[in-house]
Formats: sequence, C-alpha cells, structure tokens
Amino acid sequence: MPEPHEENDALYLVAPSEFVAARDALARRVRAAGDKTEAARVAKLRRPTPAAWALNQVARSRPPLVADLLAAGDRLRLATERAVGGDASGLRAARAAERAAVDTIMRDAMSCLGAAATEANRQRLAATLRAA
Repeated sequence: MPEPHEENDALYLVAPSEFVAARDALARRVRAAGDKTEAARVAKLRRPTPAAWALNQVARSRPPLVADLLAAGDRLRLATERAVGGDASGLRAARAAERAAVDTIMRDAMSCLGAAATEANRQRLAATLRAA
C-alpha cells in the first residue's frame, strides 16, 4: 500500500464529482489495513471546490505558470511600494504582467473545468489567483 500522504495527495487529482467516492474507498482501505486513526482523518477530507480543483490541476501540470504568477505579484508589490514613494514609472508594466500571468492560468483552469466553467467559477479563480 502506498504511503498515506501519497494516496491523500492523489485524491486531489480526482474530479470533484468523484472525490467523495474515492475518499471513502481510501478510508475503507486504510481502516482495513488497521489504521483507524488515519482512516478517520481521511474520511474527514473535504472535496475541493471546482475552482480550487482546477487551480490545483494547473499547478501540478504547469508549475512554471505558478512561478511566473508569484514573480509577477512580487514585481507588482514592489512597483506599488515605489509608486507610494513617488515613483510610479514601473506600476503600469507590473500590473500588465500580473494580469497576463493571471489570464494564462485562468485559461488553463477554465479549460480543466469543462462543463463547470461558469462565470461564478471564473470569478472564484480570478479572486484566488489575485490573492495569491
């Protein structure tokens, strides 16, 4: 049997609609292997929202996009600090780079969502990415 954390991690590869069944099956396997404490913990794992699931899929399959977003966020924070200090020369470019990084991940995440690619999920994705 794989390590518990590996199986827990693999749960988050499963589509949200299949999560509960996969989680419950894992909890049964862990319980059958004799670890009731771990089985109880697994049974309490929550299904990710479609937006969280889609972002997780992008982060796993295209980690450079996440690195680009984080770097763009850092540049935007620095440019904002400089703008507050009187030098706004880099703010427009930093905002544009951050928007481009968010848009790239958004396209991939919305593609992952398929039929769940609703406006509400698009807004959740955007809010999560900007918060990151």
